[in-house]
Amino acid sequence: MRYLQLIIAKGGFHMLYNFYNYYLNTIMPKTASRYDTHNKSELKNVYSTIVKLNKESPLYMINMSDDLQNDVIDIKEHARELKNVITSISENEDNNTSKMFNDKIVTSSNEDIISVNYIGTSEDIDHAPSFNIEVEELASHQINKGRFIYSDNSNLSSDTYSFNVNIVNTNYEFQFIVKDNEKNSEILNKVSNMINRADIGIYSSLETDSTKEKQRIVLTSTATGTANFNDIIFRISESDTNHSKGSVQYMGLDLIAQKPSDSYFTINGIARSSSSNTFTVNKLYELSLHSTTPPGESVNISFKNDNKSIYHKISDFVDSYNNMICLANDTSSSVKKSSKLLADIGSIAQCYKSELESMGIMVKDDSSLKIDESLLTQTIDMEEADSGTFASFRSFRNPLNMKITNVLLNPMDYISKVVVTYPNTSNMQSNVYVTSMYSGLMFNNYC
Repeated sequence: MRYLQLIIAKGGFHMLYNFYNYYLNTIMPKTASRYDTHNKSELKNVYSTIVKLNKESPLYMINMSDDLQNDVIDIKEHARELKNVITSISENEDNNTSKMFNDKIVTSSNEDIISVNYIGTSEDIDHAPSFNIEVEELASHQINKGRFIYSDNSNLSSDTYSFNVNIVNTNYEFQFIVKDNEKNSEILNKVSNMINRADIGIYSSLETDSTKEKQRIVLTSTATGTANFNDIIFRISESDTNHSKGSVQYMGLDLIAQKPSDSYFTINGIARSSSSNTFTVNKLYELSLHSTTPPGESVNISFKNDNKSIYHKISDFVDSYNNMICLANDTSSSVKKSSKLLADIGSIAQCYKSELESMGIMVKDDSSLKIDESLLTQTIDMEEADSGTFASFRSFRNPLNMKITNVLLNPMDYISKVVVTYPNTSNMQSNVYVTSMYSGLMFNNYC
């Protein structure tokens, strides 16, 4: 963890890293988000802005107390949070249209038949095609069902028994011991557990008949289809060793009740098949088949507005904005705050009050915001049909974003202070190696 030492050129004194000691100890530490990273051109623009501020900034008389330093950090951190939220709601904006939110989610017209996940990149969403799919047959597992044998009988003599299981040319040998007078139910349970513990791609279970007197072993492959297994997925046979003793025939482990099969479906009328019920399409979609479609019907896979994501983004924005307004109205600090912060931020919301309220964002008398859930939800639903629905929100966001950027660069402008002297405008020169007391506040120890 690097600690920041801020050197104050004006006034001839130093502020050490207690700025961020306060931040670390008083405020819950925040991890840097992806919006806190910047490219070369952005950093160059910030640098140019700082140089301009240094040239034009007057000299202030400030009592640099701990409370004042804490207030400055609070202003800067609240502004950073709001700036990041504004960036997040703007990142998917379509510059070619008036559509502000472009959050998309892939959907299936019938989730009970086909569920879908998008596995492509965000850049591919605009070009990802929609399509119709008809499911004719699902891929199936191989199922072996053994013979029913009386649970309480003891038909196998005490001895060591073994059998082989072959899966994709890999052979597994299983051995088990039968004790004197051991009941069939105990033997079946022993063999079933042994197969499950081996974890070779076969699930074993016991099935009881209608009389409750007989049981058998049911073996089901975890894999489906025939692509890698030809006709069947697994084969069970008597072992070649002296321990075979006919256990496979006695329990009927080799009796196939259902052979594996592939799934068959059509995409936009083109026949396709898969050895699994879960597969990818064009490396963009992952489809999972759950049922066949009724004759003549199909399931549509397409994108639609992610209204839930849009609502959460606007809600996060309102919360972050209100935190800023709450900070501007806070009177708990012993430091007298400047009214400039509330005036600069709150006046923008008041200016766009009627437009914001028409879309479900109410502007209160103290300039804080409140969401009308039903009206905002209706507005979001309308956005899918009318790309200009959020034009008023964009109009409010843009000047607010500019103002928050200024707050980040110059949080010292929002505390009470006394101007000592203004710069000599006739000979305005900047020293790029001497930063003002506020410019360093844009950096912190987690950058």
